[in-house]
Amino acid sequence: MSLTKSFLSSKHFAAKHLAAWVSPAILVLGLGFGQASQATTVSFTGFSHGSEAVQLASPFQGTVSAGEFSMSVDGMPLTSFCIDLMQSIRFGQSYSNFSKVSLTGHNENISALQLGRFSKLYENYLPTAHTSSTASAAFQTAIWEIMSDGKGNLNLSTGMFSLASAFCTTSRSMAEEWLATLDSKTAGNWSFDKFGSASHQDQLVGKKVDSQVPVPATFALIAAGFMGIGASRKIRAKKEALASA
Repeated sequence: MSLTKSFLSSKHFAAKHLAAWVSPAILVLGLGFGQASQATTVSFTGFSHGSEAVQLASPFQGTVSAGEFSMSVDGMPLTSFCIDLMQSIRFGQSYSNFSKVSLTGHNENISALQLGRFSKLYENYLPTAHTSSTASAAFQTAIWEIMSDGKGNLNLSTGMFSLASAFCTTSRSMAEEWLATLDSKTAGNWSFDKFGSASHQDQLVGKKVDSQVPVPATFALIAAGFMGIGASRKIRAKKEALASA
């Protein structure tokens, strides 16, 4: 499980916190807004690169496991990061009430600024996140910060998402270092899907988009030349065949 049962029964999951954290766009999934797909079967098998405990100050006080998930969507293996701390999932259990929505920066209450920051995070630090459980936890922490406070300043000590002041670990330091310089980084060409559920943790799946590389003009001219040579040889061969007949 990504969240322990003690948190689900905690008073910190009161309605006022839920209203502050859960995106209102969840309510319109399946109604055509944001091009939501049909219900998708999703299952989680564990953490793909390990996890570490993270102590939160908000949206509730408690400890959660942070790391990248290994998941399966309609039988297709994927990896994802949690973007919804107010719900839970269990490893080894299948869920049939997830819907996939492609994020555009103008839907699901996620701004273009947040989407751009996700792209910069993935482009510059996802390879590092795959090297250890500490780095994976740092990446997940940064995802939570961008998701909740990414329309403004990124600060792990304040805001809708924040870490406990006494929580001083390598993963926190790593996430803070990444977030401090994130806006100066180059954003790669990434697309993002949200797998949302009304009763389970929403997930973010990022995919590197291959850009279409135009064929250089020199190569095009060479190709045209070869085609011309081939055509002239066919014409010459045909003439020689007619002459010998």
